[in-house]
Amino acid sequence: MISEKNKTVIIFSHALKDYDFGRLHPFRGDRFTAFLKLYQEVLGNNGHFVLVKNEDLASDEELGLILLAMRSLVCGIFKTISGL
Repeated sequence: MISEKNKTVIIFSHALKDYDFGRLHPFRGDRFTAFLKLYQEVLGNNGHFVLVKNEDLASDEELGLILLAMRSLVCGIFKTISGL
């Protein structure tokens, strides 16, 4: 049995298929459909991953939490690299 805290959550929205930055850019709408298919084939039965559908936009508070976490991660990486 895999503990809930040891799972990787992949949050997605079907609206992602509407994003497309152009033929030469890796962020294209067709990749969303390809990702979902590949996920089901490769990770769909793997209990370490959970696919969660969310069509709601993130609030400013939620975006702030992500920014805070990313800053903390980057600071930790720099401290590790610099040996501090």
